Amino acid sequence: MEATRLYAQVTGVALLILGILGLVLGGGRPFGLNIELAEDLFHIVAAAVALYAGFGARVSIMPARAYARIFGMIYLVLGILGFVSSELFGILRDAG
Repeated sequence: MEATRLYAQVTGVALLILGILGLVLGGGRPFGLNIELAEDLFHIVAAAVALYAGFGARVSIMPARAYARIFGMIYLVLGILGFVSSELFGILRDAG
């Protein structure tokens, strides 16, 4: 199995779990994070793309490579913005 396809499969399952947990827990603060609806929906969409690239696209490795590149850049930019702005999507807001 190619590492890129395995990466898409593992991240797809992890993002799906994260998105579903966020929807089930609502506006709570699991693990100290403030989970918002837009974030949960993004995780579920990213999970659907990753799961398709990892499990569904058996003819070519290209969907898994495209997923890894595109979503890798998206999450890299969001991570950098999280350090620049602590209010990014409300993730790092103070509880009090």
